[in-house]
Amino acid sequence: MRNDTVKPLTKSTASPAANAASYDIPPLMWLRAFEASARHSSFTAAADELSLTPAAVSHQVRSLEKYLGVMLFERLARKLLLTELGTAYLPPLRQSFDNLAAATAGLFGPIGQRTFRH
Repeated sequence: MRNDTVKPLTKSTASPAANAASYDIPPLMWLRAFEASARHSSFTAAADELSLTPAAVSHQVRSLEKYLGVMLFERLARKLLLTELGTAYLPPLRQSFDNLAAATAGLFGPIGQRTFRH
């Protein structure tokens, strides 16, 4: 396991030919699985919210943990507890989701009130 710091989310410098908008961040679905699991303290409840199986949510969270090189949850018999790093990662992740939701609603209107435009 790496040290107890989360690497900053920065633009990728893997290749100059890479898309300029490419960021060194984990897949969005892994982040959604982590955020929902943290909010519910349960893979099962997160799975219900995300319309996935609990095993799929657990796999996505494990993939995120492997990507980051740290454990985000302490897995107990019937409950999940955030580790110190999981606790630190959650607020900026939630803020990022809030920013995406606000930008989407601001530009395209609330869900249910959008019309398709060419």
